[in-house]
Amino acid sequence: MSQTNVLMLLAGAAITTVAPAALAEGQAPANRDEIRAIVSEVLADADSRSSLMQSSGAGYDSGFVLGDASGNFKIRFNGLVQFRYNANFRRKNASADAANPNGRSFTGGFQTNYTRLGVSGNIAEPNLIYEVRGVFDRGGSGAFNLENAFVGYKWDGWMFRWGQFKTAFYRESNVDVEYQLTAGRSLTNQVFEQGYSQGMELSYTADDWRVMFAFTDGFRSANSDFGTNNRTSGALTAPNAITLDRGSFGFAKDGGEGNYAVTLRGEYKFAGKWDDFKDFTGMPGKDFAAMIGAAGHIQGSRLDLPFGNSAGGGVIADGAGNPYLGDTILGSWTVDANFKGDGWNAAIGGIGSHTRTKVKAPAGSPDVGNIKFNDYGVFAQFGIFIPGTQIEPFVRWDCIVADKSNRDLTSGNRWFNTITVGGNYYIHGQAAKLTVDLQWFINRVNTLGVPDTAINYLSQDRRNEIAVRFQFQLLF
Repeated sequence: MSQTNVLMLLAGAAITTVAPAALAEGQAPANRDEIRAIVSEVLADADSRSSLMQSSGAGYDSGFVLGDASGNFKIRFNGLVQFRYNANFRRKNASADAANPNGRSFTGGFQTNYTRLGVSGNIAEPNLIYEVRGVFDRGGSGAFNLENAFVGYKWDGWMFRWGQFKTAFYRESNVDVEYQLTAGRSLTNQVFEQGYSQGMELSYTADDWRVMFAFTDGFRSANSDFGTNNRTSGALTAPNAITLDRGSFGFAKDGGEGNYAVTLRGEYKFAGKWDDFKDFTGMPGKDFAAMIGAAGHIQGSRLDLPFGNSAGGGVIADGAGNPYLGDTILGSWTVDANFKGDGWNAAIGGIGSHTRTKVKAPAGSPDVGNIKFNDYGVFAQFGIFIPGTQIEPFVRWDCIVADKSNRDLTSGNRWFNTITVGGNYYIHGQAAKLTVDLQWFINRVNTLGVPDTAINYLSQDRRNEIAVRFQFQLLF
C-alpha cells in the first residue's frame, strides 16, 4: 500500500473518530465541504513528502543513501562483514614441529575475516565526490585501519582524484574482496598486489575503453608519512652475497613509501557495460561481457639509506656494524582478461616484477654490486552456475615463480602452485552469500609464497597443505 493511501485511511479514521466526539460535546459537526478540505490538505502533504523523498535519493543504492532534493548533497553508508571457519591440514614435519610449538598437523578456528565500514557521496554538486572507508584489523587488536580517503571531480568522462586509494594495477586486486569468485584472493595476489597508496590519479572512460594514470607514493604505502622511506630488507649472508627476503620485492611490505611512483593502466571492453566488471561472477540472465587490460608501474627509493625495514630494523652491515647503503627501483607489469556470460565467468592474468638494488658498501668492506630479482605470477579461474539454482561451483589455479638465479631457494621451491575448488550459494546476490572452498597448496614454502593467515595458509616447510574455508558474507 502506498504512503498516500495509508494517510488517506488514517485521515478517514481520524474524521470518523472526531465527528461523534464533537456531537457528544454538543459541538456542531464538520460539514461535508470542511471534511473534504481536511482530506485534501492531508493528501497534498503526503504527496509533497513522497516527492521529496524520491527526489532526494533517500533509500538504498549500493548502500543506505540520504540527500537533498537537488542531488547536490548526498551521503551513502555501507559496510561488509565476512565471517569464516578455517580448517587447515598439514603433513607432519619433525624438524618444523620441534622448532615451532604451533607446528601441528591440524589447526582450526573462527575468524572475522573482513569487517568494513564506509561513507561516500558528493558535496555541493554531483561531480564533486568523496569516499572514506576503513577496515577492522583481523589480527586480534581490532584496530580500525584506513583504506580509502579521497576526494575527486568528474567531468565529460574524466575523473581526477587525490588522497588515499588503491591504484588501478593488478586485476585480481582491483576487484573488491566482496566481489571475488572464491572466499578470498589468491596467494599470488598477496605477493604481487599493489595495496593502497597516497597520491593523485587521472582517468578517462569512453564507451569501450578507459585509461588510468597515477602518481603516488608507491605500492603498499597506505597511511605512511612522506618522511618514512621504503627501504630494502634482508641480511648479509656471506662476504660477497646478500639474500633479501620477500619484503615486497625488495621494498618493505606495508610500510614506508618510495620517493616516486607512476602507474598506467588501460582496458578495452569488447562487450557489456563497465559495471559488469566490478565483480567476477556472471549471474544467470546476464548478457555476455568481455574485457582485456594491461598495466605498468615503476617506483624508486633513491636515497642513500641503510638496508632495513621501514621501522629501521634488519639493517645489513659489515662485521664492524657499518651499514651498506642502497638505491632501489621496482618495475612491475600485468596483463589480464575477464569474460562473463549467462551464468558463467572466466578470468586469467599474469604479472611480472623486476627489482634492482644498487648496493654501496662501507669503506673497506666487500663490494656486493647490484642485486636483481625477476619474479612472476599467474592466476586463472572459472565459475558456472548449476542450472535452475543459485549455486555456483568454481575452480582457480595460481602460481608464484621466484627468481631462480638470484633468490635463495635452498629452503624452498622456485614454483609455488595452489589449486582452489569450491562453490558459492547466493542467498540474496552478493549482499548475502555463503562460500565454501578448499585450497591445495602443493609445494613447499618458497621465498615469496610465505604463510598468510588471511588466506588460511600456515605451512612450516611442508608440502601438500590443505585449507578449507566456510564463509558467510553480508554486504550492506
